Amino acid sequence: LSPVCLGSLRRAASINAEYMGEEDDLDDESRHVLEVLEWATDKFDAKIVKFKNVERFIAWDMLDFNDVEEFEQSTGTKKKRKDSGSAQYFELGLSHPTWKEEGYPTLFGNHGNWYVGQAFENRNESYVLGVQRETMRGISHVKVMCHDGLFEHITDAVCFGNGYADDTHDLEIVEFKPEGAYVYTGEGREDKGNQTWNSRGNYGIKKAMNNGIPVKVLVKRNNDVGRKSSGSHYVFAGLYIVAVSELVGSAKTTQKITQFIFRPYKWDNPSLEISHQSCLQARIERIIKFARDAEDLFAWEEAAVKFVQFLQGQIYRRYPMVVEKQITTMRKLLKSKRRKLHQEALVDV
Repeated sequence: LSPVCLGSLRRAASINAEYMGEEDDLDDESRHVLEVLEWATDKFDAKIVKFKNVERFIAWDMLDFNDVEEFEQSTGTKKKRKDSGSAQYFELGLSHPTWKEEGYPTLFGNHGNWYVGQAFENRNESYVLGVQRETMRGISHVKVMCHDGLFEHITDAVCFGNGYADDTHDLEIVEFKPEGAYVYTGEGREDKGNQTWNSRGNYGIKKAMNNGIPVKVLVKRNNDVGRKSSGSHYVFAGLYIVAVSELVGSAKTTQKITQFIFRPYKWDNPSLEISHQSCLQARIERIIKFARDAEDLFAWEEAAVKFVQFLQGQIYRRYPMVVEKQITTMRKLLKSKRRKLHQEALVDV
């Protein structure tokens, strides 16, 4: 228990209330104490017959903050928390992040076929879908094996979260449009000294540059452009190649920083383009499977939404012929499945 919650319960429980079945004689405060105790005893399968000093009847070591919160919510004295966990974003019948599925083709490039400008509610959603696989750090990297058998860290995505003064600024308030170039500051806070290439994130971006691998760029945006207090979301800005990588003096602080300039990817990495086509096929096959397995109209609607997003996706627009047959199959499946589920719903009514 937190000190505040524990103190409040102890003060309430210290009332010397005698309860012998004559509940009508109790004052409001004592009655509330009994409600707490009855709830606690139900929870731990115990029975209380008589109270004198009610504090000694509460199993303090068995209660935690979640128990107190559950009681307060059940009595209507506290609103339920907004769900901020990652599990709510699991998609297409999965019980884990999409990119952790066995046999997932690759984590580089636009493996999820997102469209430029696609919005994500928060970092948890972008993590689950694999856009940027970190919920706090600005740089996401992949551990890969090199031809010599050694492992290296190569960056696959970065996030502009308005955290560094030298970044391309005001991205959260200006009208969103894919930039010709972004200036990105590596990781390492000013109070920790100068930034270095020893950091996995900074080293990873440098290795992505050396290998011609583009990085995904995620940009933080205000929900209401003119008000920071309106909350925020994140937008997929596209694939960018690392054009410049250097250690320079900060223009805003006394720190030495690792600075990178990102420019739009030219779709000129043959190996990655093969992976893009493989990911596109794997993605549409998963959507088709989920649509076939849909047991109600809610699941059907989720599959339909994912299909529309697929048709908007950056990779599909580049390689539509790769999945031409699957697109025809999916269109027919959505029509027939909706008809069937709708008829079943009418029968149930």
